[in-house]
Amino acid sequence: MTLKYFLFDLGDTLIYFDSRWEDIHHELNQVLWSGLSNQGLKLPETDFINALFYAQEVYWKQRDIDLIEKTTYYMLKGLLEGLGIKGVQESVLRNAIAEMYTVSQAHWLVEADAVDTLKSLQQHGCRMGLISNAGDDLDVQLLVDKAGVRPYMDFIISSASFGKRKPSREIFEHALSFWDAVPEEAVMVGDRLEADVLGAHQVGMMGVWISRRVKGNYTADDIKRYTPELRVDSLKELLALVEGSKEA
Repeated sequence: MTLKYFLFDLGDTLIYFDSRWEDIHHELNQVLWSGLSNQGLKLPETDFINALFYAQEVYWKQRDIDLIEKTTYYMLKGLLEGLGIKGVQESVLRNAIAEMYTVSQAHWLVEADAVDTLKSLQQHGCRMGLISNAGDDLDVQLLVDKAGVRPYMDFIISSASFGKRKPSREIFEHALSFWDAVPEEAVMVGDRLEADVLGAHQVGMMGVWISRRVKGNYTADDIKRYTPELRVDSLKELLALVEGSKEA
């Protein structure tokens, strides 16, 4: 069957991080503290940042278990309420969160072959969309625009806006519903076997694993378990996949 629809992951698929998360995590949290403080919240810096590190770890672990994305905003709101600070205006929290994300956004860069590949797929008549696991939708939207890939996408879905994370069936079914697509005509391209490939398989889609930026220590057993239909080291390799499906 001809492949007509391509779903893409964002981070480490279309864009890459030019630093290490461990090197900027503390800076991110300091900027968040500063943003809240500058808007009138009185928060002891050390105590707040320590509590924030803990709240983030709990949030990140839980969302990988239940695949529910409660967002950075609700994590922060819950943290402040736990510290006895209630009734903070939503705009105050969102402004501070947006300021925090400017730190990490500066480190996300578009892959050299991303735009050319998307353009070529579009010229082949393919339709494209994006699904990203992320705690903040605005962050995703800004990264998409920074990378210059929005013109090629029919839609941008973040787990923050949808409420569920990959590999949940729901977020993939939601994406396919935009096109009323048959799963067998669609492919998911991403760097995470347990999110992108597994999620694709759960709805009957092909899963393509792009492994050039893979940070996880995947074993041969992991690869056998998730069985991506194709492993690629560059996005431009997807063009052969499209041309091959048309010849079949």
